[in-house]
Formats: sequence, C-alpha cells, structure tokens
Amino acid sequence: MAEYNTLVQDFNHVADFVTVYISEAHPLDEWGLNHERYSRNQQMNLTERLSSAEMMKAEGMLGNIVVESMDNESIDLYASLPDRLVVVVDNVIEYKSGLGPFGYKPDQSLRKWLQKWTTKQVNNVA
Repeated sequence: MAEYNTLVQDFNHVADFVTVYISEAHPLDEWGLNHERYSRNQQMNLTERLSSAEMMKAEGMLGNIVVESMDNESIDLYASLPDRLVVVVDNVIEYKSGLGPFGYKPDQSLRKWLQKWTTKQVNNVA
C-alpha cells in the first residue's frame, strides 16, 4: 500500500487513481494466508465487500476505492486476481502490469510508465 500511495501522491495531478476491490485472493475460509492485519473471509455479499473496502480506506489507502460486483466481471476482463495494475486512457488499456504478487510493482514498472506518459503529454501540449 505504501508504494501505491506514493504513486498517488506523485501523479495525482495527471491521473485518477482507482482501486477496484475484487474478491479476496487468499480468504481464510478457503485457502488463506494468515496475515493477521489483513486476513478475512471471502465476502458473501456486497455489504461485506463494501466493509472490506472501507477497511482499506481506513488503513490509509489513497485514491478512490470502488467495489466489484459479486459477479467479479473485472477479474475476467482484466485478469486481475489476485491483483494487477492497469492504466486506462480514453477507454483503452494502455498499461497492464504483471499479475501479483510478483508482477505487482507499483514503484518500479508503473512509475516508469507514468513518468514516460507524463513527459509525452507535456511535450504534446508544448
């Protein structure tokens, strides 16, 4: 979360950051990893999912947080389970990170992409 929050702080002047809260990747009631602070069961309804997203916001996650429907359509659309970084510009996917946890590197790959994109936008305006 710290790396992501740093990106939000550094690039919020050129990008809207939205976290889509999807189904739990490692729920305790399925095959969870026991990480005391963040471990929870799989949400069974939208109210539970909203509660989990609110917990992330309370923990300090910056940017907007939206909640995926219980149909989990974005998981299929973006191949985003357990997590993935995606940049959408004018309804086109311009950047998609590797799949988490090993491909989830906000302060490396996404930072480089945002820096390059920001420079390109500034040059196009000048």
